[in-house]
Amino acid sequence: MTWLFFVLLGLLAAGFLLWPFFRKEHGSDEGVLQASDEAKRLYREYMRDLERDRDAGVLGEAEFAELEADAARKLMAEAGSEKSVSGTRILARWPIFAAAGLLVVVAVLLYRDLGAADGVALQKLFVESQSQPHSTVREQEITRRLHALVARNPEDTSSRYALAQRLMVSADISGAIAQYREILKIHPQESGVRAELAQALFFKHGKSITPEVKQLVDQVLTEDAVNTTALGLAGVAAFEEKRFADARDHWSRALTHMPAGSQGALALQAGVAQARLALGEVAEDQTGAVDADASVAQQPGDTAAQPTDKAASSIRIAVSLAGSASLDPATPVFVYARTADNPMPLAIRRLQVADLPTVVVLDESSAMMPGRSLASVNSVQLVARVAVGGSPSPQKGDWQGEIAALPRASWSESVEILINQQL
Repeated sequence: MTWLFFVLLGLLAAGFLLWPFFRKEHGSDEGVLQASDEAKRLYREYMRDLERDRDAGVLGEAEFAELEADAARKLMAEAGSEKSVSGTRILARWPIFAAAGLLVVVAVLLYRDLGAADGVALQKLFVESQSQPHSTVREQEITRRLHALVARNPEDTSSRYALAQRLMVSADISGAIAQYREILKIHPQESGVRAELAQALFFKHGKSITPEVKQLVDQVLTEDAVNTTALGLAGVAAFEEKRFADARDHWSRALTHMPAGSQGALALQAGVAQARLALGEVAEDQTGAVDADASVAQQPGDTAAQPTDKAASSIRIAVSLAGSASLDPATPVFVYARTADNPMPLAIRRLQVADLPTVVVLDESSAMMPGRSLASVNSVQLVARVAVGGSPSPQKGDWQGEIAALPRASWSESVEILINQQL
């Protein structure tokens, strides 16, 4: 259908080219007819004059016949000349008609070789990729065509950008970095591309904030303070440097510009929670602390004091530290519940070594993220970890104790965790 469309366009263009000539030829024919009629009129008038002179005796019969024959020859010669000129004009214009036909052929060939034919075919592949089951062959063909478009037109930054993103997805990070750099050579003001280059370099170097990554992130945030990619990397850099407040602020700002419930938003929420945990913004339990709701005396008929889902989703844990672990009393201790398939805590409390031994209550108030808490699962792993380095993430040298699996049916009973294993 695409080829037919452009052939019709070519024919239309040829029609516009030839139309004036058709009109001119038509006008020329009318002119020939008009000239022939005028010659006949003059011939008749001339013959009337000759007949009048003959009747008046001015001309003899021989002279009259001679002049009549001469006038007839002139009339016939003039008519033949006009027809010859008309035919010659038509024959002289055949190159124009040939050029019009050639225009259609050349337009189609140029469109195929220099135009958007490849782009149209590529767009069709993109649509198929989104609407049909995954095909490795098709995906490879898309990448191949993008490479071809970029090679043919190095200034085509749109194709370069699409190619860079596909290379990132296919784990060809070095190839993606090369494409991002080429785009920035052409459009150095593109802060979004600079942010994606920083992200690609971050992954290439094993998720490390290199000096170049940091420089790129700073440049992006100077130009675009709400670029979510740059804010995410800035949060990582701050967290690695133990600037937890800065990490929390960067990730929180990025979170406000992310679609709710997206993978990126969930990752940022987890980052904010870890930063808050490191800052001690998560509620701490004191020795012997219990759930406030559980301490309310129940009165007959008092519906507010009846058991709630929150009370049913709580776990009491007695946490103690093995005597062999000699640690600074101010060292943070994290007690949390998680599922076996996800390391992110469902509920967590932050203590200090000086608080041990103690009883910790994990419930809905200690959830890290809305919509993801103890009430949403039926079995958990329990971990109590002394963070020797101060990081909420497990590090070598930390001390830990755990319960591998605790089903909901056992949550009503107190459990014990002894911190006695060094990571």
